[in-house]
Amino acid sequence: MEPIIEKAKTFALDYGPNVIGAIVILILGYFTAKILAGVIRKLMLKAKVDAGATRAITQFFFDNDLYFRYLDRVRGRGIDIPIVPGILPVQNFKATTGFAARCGASVPVWLAERFHGLDHDPATRKLIAAAVAAEQAIDLLDRGVTNFHFYTMNRADLVYAICHLLGLRPHPQAKASAA
Repeated sequence: MEPIIEKAKTFALDYGPNVIGAIVILILGYFTAKILAGVIRKLMLKAKVDAGATRAITQFFFDNDLYFRYLDRVRGRGIDIPIVPGILPVQNFKATTGFAARCGASVPVWLAERFHGLDHDPATRKLIAAAVAAEQAIDLLDRGVTNFHFYTMNRADLVYAICHLLGLRPHPQAKASAA
């Protein structure tokens, strides 16, 4: 077994038995990364699941079809845990493209076009970011996905706005206890 797969399996085995109650083991499921070869990634995911992982979160993506193709591939390997899509609201397009390049994610041309000319307009960038992420989540919802992982990048305000666009509101008791 590859050393990196063995490390992933050891991590899941070490922490899996110690998980109590509603806490689940979350693992990252990479589907566009160039960091590891495709076969190795799938073997790592399978090893983690076999060792007790109960849910995975994907790397961020902007093309929902990539997510569904990934699901088809992992389901074909007998992996049936929930695979939660990772959504990255674009706060800074240049930084996002650099981040995507480092982890092997793709950035579609249509996304670049939405942010074109907004380098010095942070307010409009924020509106576009919220709209793009909400559109992505709505499409996923329409296609049967019910759980999401938003990469906040320490900007909870943007994710809060996205959730608001999706019709999600804080529970009144949660709001009262935060005050």
